[in-house]
Amino acid sequence: MSAPGLVPTRALFINGTVGAGKTTTAHEIGTLLQDRGTPYAIIDLDSLRNAWPSPPDDRFNLEPELQNLAAILEAAQVDDLVVTVDDEPPDVIAAQVLADVGWI
Repeated sequence: MSAPGLVPTRALFINGTVGAGKTTTAHEIGTLLQDRGTPYAIIDLDSLRNAWPSPPDDRFNLEPELQNLAAILEAAQVDDLVVTVDDEPPDVIAAQVLADVGWI
């Protein structure tokens, strides 16, 4: 198991358009990991930025998304990370942040 703030052993990104089944697939993978006794985290990037109203200078709520993502990554004690990513600008940016910090 990883210590807080350390890189998980594996990361899986599930990318696709809205309604394609990314979240359902992520939860099925989570069930398989749990059945194996493998610590994991599912991160749905959409959920991390779901707030209203958005600041005028951040219409996609990217800043709250990145703050929430950082908090999860700091606290996570998992071996596997499963992330759902929409083909939308904020999710693409958040995925790049994950790459920048070495999580993928």
